[in-house]
Amino acid sequence: MGKTYLLDSNIIIYLLNGTLSAEDSPSVSKAMNSPANLSVITKIEILGWPALTGSRKEKMTTFIEDSNLHGLSEEVVEKSIELRRKTKIKLPDAIIAATALVYGHIILTRNTSDFAKINSLQVINPFEEQS
Repeated sequence: MGKTYLLDSNIIIYLLNGTLSAEDSPSVSKAMNSPANLSVITKIEILGWPALTGSRKEKMTTFIEDSNLHGLSEEVVEKSIELRRKTKIKLPDAIIAATALVYGHIILTRNTSDFAKINSLQVINPFEEQS
């Protein structure tokens, strides 16, 4: 089985607003060859944004519904707790990182510094990746 990717909220926003495309990054291209992997936190972050309305909301909702959504399993919860205690990162980032670790995904995000303290985690910024 090849590499699998977990998309952070910012990557979904960039994809859907046209700032980033699958052609811009080998990792994004691979990630988009099958349903996208998302953390439940990403769904909450994106759909909880108050300014998200109309066709943009529909586009985001459809993207999320068509994705593989990882919920808060007990294993993800326990890993999130462990990461928070060791690295003191923000709770949403801890859940995203834990989800990636539990399911063996590489995180695609522009905010790599959010995850820098987690040595066992693979993180790629598609904007810095060579195509």
